[in-house]
This record gives sequence, structure tokens and C-alpha cells, in this order.
Amino acid sequence: MKLVVDTNVLFSFFVKSSTTREMISDFRTFDELRKHSATIRKKAKISEAEFEEMLEYLQAFVASVSLEVYEDKLREASEVCPDPNDVDFFALAITLDCDIWSNEEKLKKQTHVNVFTTKDLVKRFGFYAK
Repeated sequence: MKLVVDTNVLFSFFVKSSTTREMISDFRTFDELRKHSATIRKKAKISEAEFEEMLEYLQAFVASVSLEVYEDKLREASEVCPDPNDVDFFALAITLDCDIWSNEEKLKKQTHVNVFTTKDLVKRFGFYAK
């Protein structure tokens, strides 16, 4: 299963015993994570060194995609995406013909792209939620 992963899901990757971290390790935009590094480190209660180590680990499992790959789908995505902040995720999902992993329930309020929460994926793949 190929998934476009919403940034909010990646934030939870930094929590030491999170189900998200376990799941991303099994599924194969780092600028935004770095931009919010102080907030992430505070919420996850990790040091800057731990953040950098985990970010490096995360990059082994998540591919970053340039705008050129999906920019021709931005208009279509903006028409169906319930949140203007998530249009890029929808455009990429449409381009790749895949689903989105996001914990924002409002993104499910459309029928153009399948959106799965962490809870949905736990049920589907049998992960133990922490």
C-alpha cells in the first residue's frame, strides 16, 4: 500500500513509543518538520540530537516529492480538499493514485481520495495501538 503521509502524522513519529513510529518503520517533507523542530521536541520530550537521529531514521522510510511531480493536479485537489493547508497532499495522492494517511478527520469529508487515520490503519493491518 502506497500512502501520502500528512505532516501531522509525521509529527507523532517523534514520540518514543508511538504506534505511528512503528507503522512508518513498516511502510516504506522534512523542511516542515525541521521548521517545527522546537515544538516537536517539546511535545515528544526529546533532545535536539534525538530529533536529528529520528529524522535521519524517518528519511529512510519516507520519500520527499518535489512540487513538479504533482503541480498539474493542484487545481483539481483544491476543488476537493476540505482544508486548503492540505491541498498538496491531495494533489500528490491524485497524481500517484494512492491514499492519504492523516489524523485530520475533516479530510474524510470528501469522496475523491481515500483518507485513513492511524486508527484505521491499525485496524486494517493489525498493529497494536500504544
